[in-house]
Amino acid sequence: LERHVAPCSIAQVMINFPEPPLWSGGDGESSLHLLTPEFLSSVLRVTARGGSLTILSDNLKYLRTLALSLSSLPPDTEGNRFESKEVEGGAEHDNVEGVVVYAGTPGAECGHL
Repeated sequence: LERHVAPCSIAQVMINFPEPPLWSGGDGESSLHLLTPEFLSSVLRVTARGGSLTILSDNLKYLRTLALSLSSLPPDTEGNRFESKEVEGGAEHDNVEGVVVYAGTPGAECGHL
Protein backbone atom coordinates (compact mmCIF):
# COMPACT_ATOMS: atom_id res chain seq x y z
CA LEU A 1 0.00 0.00 0.00
CA GLU A 2 2.70 2.47 0.98
CA ARG A 3 4.58 1.90 -2.29
CA HIS A 4 1.54 3.12 -4.25
CA VAL A 5 -0.06 5.73 -1.97
CA ALA A 6 1.66 8.79 -0.50
CA PRO A 7 1.67 9.23 3.29
CA CYS A 8 -1.27 11.19 4.74
CA SER A 9 -2.92 11.51 1.31
CA ILE A 10 -6.21 9.66 1.77
CA ALA A 11 -9.15 11.37 3.47
CA GLN A 12 -11.34 8.33 3.79
CA VAL A 13 -10.90 4.58 3.63
CA MET A 14 -13.96 2.34 3.33
CA ILE A 15 -13.74 -1.41 3.54
CA ASN A 16 -17.06 -3.06 2.73
CA PHE A 17 -17.70 -6.65 3.74
CA PRO A 18 -14.11 -7.89 3.95
CA GLU A 19 -13.64 -11.63 3.79
CA PRO A 20 -12.86 -12.85 7.32
CA PRO A 21 -9.95 -15.19 7.83
CA LEU A 22 -10.64 -18.90 7.88
CA TRP A 23 -11.86 -19.79 11.34
CA SER A 24 -11.24 -23.28 12.60
CA GLY A 25 -13.45 -23.72 15.60
CA GLY A 26 -13.29 -19.95 16.02
CA ASP A 27 -9.52 -19.76 16.45
CA GLY A 28 -7.87 -20.41 13.07
CA GLU A 29 -6.53 -17.75 10.75
CA SER A 30 -5.66 -17.76 7.08
CA SER A 31 -2.18 -16.66 6.03
CA LEU A 32 -3.81 -14.77 3.13
CA HIS A 33 -5.94 -12.58 5.39
CA LEU A 34 -5.57 -8.92 4.28
CA LEU A 35 -6.68 -6.92 7.33
CA THR A 36 -3.68 -7.75 9.51
CA PRO A 37 -2.24 -5.33 12.07
CA GLU A 38 0.58 -4.61 9.58
CA PHE A 39 -1.87 -3.71 6.80
CA LEU A 40 -3.97 -1.58 9.18
CA SER A 41 -0.77 0.28 10.17
CA SER A 42 -0.17 0.97 6.47
CA VAL A 43 -3.73 2.28 6.14
CA LEU A 44 -3.07 4.58 9.10
CA ARG A 45 0.13 5.92 7.49
CA VAL A 46 -1.61 6.83 4.22
CA THR A 47 -4.70 8.31 5.89
CA ALA A 48 -4.64 12.09 6.37
CA ARG A 49 -4.88 13.58 9.85
CA GLY A 50 -8.57 13.71 10.67
CA GLY A 51 -9.29 11.11 7.98
CA SER A 52 -11.53 8.16 8.59
CA LEU A 53 -11.70 4.40 8.30
CA THR A 54 -15.06 2.65 8.03
CA ILE A 55 -15.27 -1.14 7.98
CA LEU A 56 -18.73 -2.47 7.17
CA SER A 57 -19.50 -6.11 7.94
CA ASP A 58 -22.29 -8.39 9.07
CA ASN A 59 -19.82 -10.51 11.06
CA LEU A 60 -19.75 -9.09 14.60
CA LYS A 61 -17.08 -11.51 15.82
CA TYR A 62 -14.78 -10.43 12.99
CA LEU A 63 -15.48 -6.72 13.64
CA ARG A 64 -14.53 -7.18 17.28
CA THR A 65 -11.27 -8.82 16.21
CA LEU A 66 -10.52 -5.92 13.85
CA ALA A 67 -11.43 -3.38 16.56
CA LEU A 68 -8.97 -5.05 18.91
CA SER A 69 -6.25 -4.86 16.22
CA LEU A 70 -7.01 -1.18 15.63
CA SER A 71 -6.93 -0.40 19.35
CA SER A 72 -3.44 -1.87 19.67
CA LEU A 73 -1.90 0.10 16.77
CA PRO A 74 0.75 2.57 17.89
CA PRO A 75 0.53 6.10 16.46
CA ASP A 76 2.30 6.58 13.13
CA THR A 77 5.47 8.67 12.81
CA GLU A 78 3.37 11.85 12.72
CA GLY A 79 1.51 10.90 15.91
CA ASN A 80 -1.69 10.04 14.02
CA ARG A 81 -3.96 7.28 15.21
CA PHE A 82 -7.46 6.16 14.41
CA GLU A 83 -10.05 7.43 16.88
CA SER A 84 -13.70 6.46 17.19
CA LYS A 85 -16.20 9.22 16.64
CA GLU A 86 -19.84 9.71 17.45
CA VAL A 87 -22.11 8.49 14.69
CA GLU A 88 -25.49 10.16 14.56
CA GLY A 89 -28.28 7.61 14.46
CA GLY A 90 -25.88 4.70 14.89
CA ALA A 91 -26.43 2.47 17.87
CA GLU A 92 -23.21 1.70 19.72
CA HIS A 93 -23.05 -2.06 19.82
CA ASP A 94 -19.71 -2.66 21.49
CA ASN A 95 -16.63 -0.83 22.69
CA VAL A 96 -13.42 -2.81 22.20
CA GLU A 97 -10.52 -1.15 24.00
CA GLY A 98 -11.78 2.29 22.94
CA VAL A 99 -12.73 1.36 19.37
CA VAL A 100 -16.48 1.61 18.95
CA VAL A 101 -18.35 -0.98 16.90
CA TYR A 102 -21.69 0.37 15.70
CA ALA A 103 -24.80 -1.48 14.59
CA GLY A 104 -26.74 -0.24 11.61
CA THR A 105 -26.03 1.44 8.31
CA PRO A 106 -23.34 4.15 8.25
CA GLY A 107 -24.68 7.54 7.23
CA ALA A 108 -23.36 10.66 5.54
CA GLU A 109 -21.06 11.53 8.47
CA CYS A 110 -19.18 8.31 7.62
CA GLY A 111 -19.07 9.16 3.93
CA HIS A 112 -21.93 6.87 2.89
CA LEU A 113 -24.82 8.38 0.99
